[in-house]
Amino acid sequence: MAASCGTVAAMTTAPARSPKDVAVIGAGSYGTCLAILAASAGHRVDFWCRGAAAAAELEATRENKLYLPGFTLPLSKVFAE
Repeated sequence: MAASCGTVAAMTTAPARSPKDVAVIGAGSYGTCLAILAASAGHRVDFWCRGAAAAAELEATRENKLYLPGFTLPLSKVFAE
């Protein structure tokens, strides 16, 4: 578990006041962590990544094995550009 993402995630355990629709464009380590944090805060997250194959793998496994392995992606939808 990455210390920075895990530490910030622990601070966001309180539910959001009102859930928002959040779009994260980019499925690197930073975008993945941002998407996890937003979803953990109770927001609906749409995750955009490059390529249909990458989107299909993220949707099926709910894990970004390339950039942030070991973290579950609680996302609403995954899209490919």
